Amino acid sequence: DGRRTAAEELGFDLVLGSDLVYCKDVVKPLFTSAALLMSKTSAAAFLMTQSFVYEDETEEEIDRMCKKLSLKREILRDDLGKDCHNNVDGVRVQKYTSVTSS
Repeated sequence: DGRRTAAEELGFDLVLGSDLVYCKDVVKPLFTSAALLMSKTSAAAFLMTQSFVYEDETEEEIDRMCKKLSLKREILRDDLGKDCHNNVDGVRVQKYTSVTSS
């Protein structure tokens, strides 16, 4: 009947998340949701932080989903584990934007 669902109508300039990925199985639904929420605004961004290092297969799944969803991945800050001797755990901050955005 041509009506759109509430999820299809939503759109955000900025999507934020912290420590969202604990295994590779959550990457696909997370990035699919983030891409949908960003799809209404060409300059939208998804900022995600993490306080621990991901397994290699999780990193590979993130890269695969970025390619599939046409997202550009930019690491804004990465000091995970760099100061473990002073009990500073560090953080990684990543920014995802549409490849077509400027």
